[in-house]
Order: sequence, then C-alpha cells, then structure tokens
Amino acid sequence: MKPESNKIPVQKKTLRELFIYSLNLFKNWGIPNCRREIELILCDALRISPSKLYLSFSDNLPEPLVEKILEQIGLRLQRVPLAYITGRVFFWNLELDICPGVFIPRPETERLVEETLLILNNKVKEQEVFNIIEIGTGSGAICCALATAFENVYIRATEINPRAIEIANRNIEKFNLQDKINIFQGNIFQPLQKLALQDTVDIVVANLPYIRSGDIETLQPEVRDHEPLEALDGGPDGLTYQKKVIRQAIGFLRRKGTILLEIGYDQGKEMLDFTHDLDKYIDLIILKDYSNIDRVFKATLK
Repeated sequence: MKPESNKIPVQKKTLRELFIYSLNLFKNWGIPNCRREIELILCDALRISPSKLYLSFSDNLPEPLVEKILEQIGLRLQRVPLAYITGRVFFWNLELDICPGVFIPRPETERLVEETLLILNNKVKEQEVFNIIEIGTGSGAICCALATAFENVYIRATEINPRAIEIANRNIEKFNLQDKINIFQGNIFQPLQKLALQDTVDIVVANLPYIRSGDIETLQPEVRDHEPLEALDGGPDGLTYQKKVIRQAIGFLRRKGTILLEIGYDQGKEMLDFTHDLDKYIDLIILKDYSNIDRVFKATLK
C-alpha cells in the first residue's frame, strides 16, 4: 500500500523532529540517497543552504510549512523524482527549471558539454561565431550550458515536446540567452529545413533516447513511471534516433564539422560500425565519462 502524499499521519513541529521522521520513512521505503534527498527537500522548502540546515534543527516550524514538506515527502515516497517535486535541477553550474513531462538532465551529460566546449576552445581563433544545432533539447540544459560557457556561439535547438519547449524557453530567458539560442518545434532536423543551413553548421550535438524498448520496464520507477517515454525509448536497438541524426547531419555540417551524441554504455561498437559503413565521417571516437563508461560518440564530417 502506497502512502498518499497529503495524508502522512504525523505532526512534527521542530526541524529536527521532521528530519528524523522523514529520514526513517525514506529508509523504510527504500528511497536511494535518503539523507541527501531529505536535506534537499527541506532546504528547498525553507530556502536555506545545507550548511544552515543543521544549525536550524531546534527551530519550530509553522504548521502550513510542515504540511507542505510532508506533502513533498509523500510524493517522493510515491517515487516522484525529486526534481519534479522541487521544480529545479542543477546541471553544469546552472539551476534549471523543470516540470513533470520534461526529461530531467543527468550529470553524466555534462561530459557531452565538456567535449563540445573543448572543440570550441580549440577553434576559437578560426572564426567569429560558431553555429551549433542541438537535436532534442528538452529542458534546454545542453544549449544553456554551452551558451553560458562560451561567448561566440549561436545555437538552433529542436524539440518535439511543447511542454519541454516552454521549460527550455523559460531557462533561456532565466540566463538571458535569447540572443544566442532559438528553439524550433519539430522532429530532428525537420523544422530547420527551410533555414538555408546546409553545409554551414560547425557542431551537431544531442542527447537523444538510447534505452532499448525492451529495457524500459527494468528502469527505476522514478524514471519508468514518471519521465516522458518519448525521451527514454530509443527503439529496438536503442539507437533509432542517433542513426537518423548521423545520416541527416551530413546535409547540415560544414566540411570538418563535428557531431557529438550521448550513447549507452554498450552501444559504442554499433555506433562506430554504422557510421563507418556510411563512409561520410572520419575520426570516429567513443569517449568515456568519469566512471569509465562509454558516454559520447564523436565523429568529423569528411
């Protein structure tokens, strides 16, 4: 039997009592990283830093605030992702807005941002502005990270999910990046076809769905039951969208332009074989993340 988010039978007045009660609930229900998650929920509700949280343990909390926190605790017990509860997620050095129905960016994807920035910094003296396309921007995490970290970029991002576009635009405005990023609604490169971008793009970057359809049911309930399926399911081999992007990017990338795609831990060889057979790219590389897991596919157009 799952607890209802607003009917946890407890009235705890001090922050310490509420913390201990919530921590025990999380432990009993098997919530991962339970202490850290309780800290984040309380800090978000109280609008204080983690360092101040423990210094405030003796504080009495008003009943409306206690009820709000308990409602959030109840949602987390139902395995609603923490980011959906707080409406915030940290990516790169940015605090992004997020909401249910929009894919939550992961820390591992920062490896994709790092490698893209490395390419840009190595070529910074070659041209004034770099043209980038991001496919499937979601919350706008990747394009916002790139545009805040590197001055001379203009990014066109595509996204099919209207709710994700709303959140991405909110994040773009939040960091005052409207002059550097434009989002177009549509599938893969389709909404960019009429923009005369052929052979002009320096980098194509994307974190697209790469989980095999047959593996969806094995995911954690936070992911499987709450995040949008279209942002997870990569088809039978998990690479349906990556292969489409690799093919279609040929018409947009300039000569020696680069494509970078996030991939699953066991998809590197298939990506290399598929791209090699196209005979359109050189310097095919699989880059590992900081857990030594294959994370990024990188190739250069001939």
